[in-house]
Amino acid sequence: MKQLTLSLLLSLPLFFNTAHAKHLNLGEHNKNIEKTIEFLDGHFGRIDGATIGILVHVAQKIKNLHHGAQNGKGVRIGSLEFEGKLYSVAELAELESKYPNNPVLKELLIHAKKAFENLVNESMAHARGVKNSIIPLIRESCSRRNHKDSLLLTWADVPEGNETIIFHTEIQTFKALNDFCQHLTDFLGDLTESCPKAKEQFLREMQQAKANR
Repeated sequence: MKQLTLSLLLSLPLFFNTAHAKHLNLGEHNKNIEKTIEFLDGHFGRIDGATIGILVHVAQKIKNLHHGAQNGKGVRIGSLEFEGKLYSVAELAELESKYPNNPVLKELLIHAKKAFENLVNESMAHARGVKNSIIPLIRESCSRRNHKDSLLLTWADVPEGNETIIFHTEIQTFKALNDFCQHLTDFLGDLTESCPKAKEQFLREMQQAKANR
């Protein structure tokens, strides 16, 4: 738990500094979504401070896989090795467009999907039980961001517990994984931005954790 708390503290500037510039308040201009958010926001067992903590942690981990983790000089370094060099998912999607039938890239995609699955397992487990309430928010995020063919929309329609099957079935290229990473981090940011009560609970918890260090 201490390790997770430290990771969250380090993630806060990276996640929240761009929140107002890039993330959407999904309840704006949509009364039905606003009512859904009121039902979810700040309530234990729905979306509370602990939930936001998990979302921030997972979103940052996905971003590191997607674009690489920043080193001490602010340079992003990928974690997936190809021909002796480290690449991010986004970089491998570019390579794949040049070498679409490369067998090494196809094998590496399997490892990348497994790494992604391990990152999101915690948030997926937390979503169970509130998925039906979150589905309209996923659709609103994808609609406002023009992600009309997003795998997130497919995920929303499958029976609870079958999301991993869809993920492995539908994602067969680094391009598809690249898009899904972007769409998911967009949605997680939008969801966090749309739940001010839960976000405030989370920030208070982090301030207390910082004071106790």
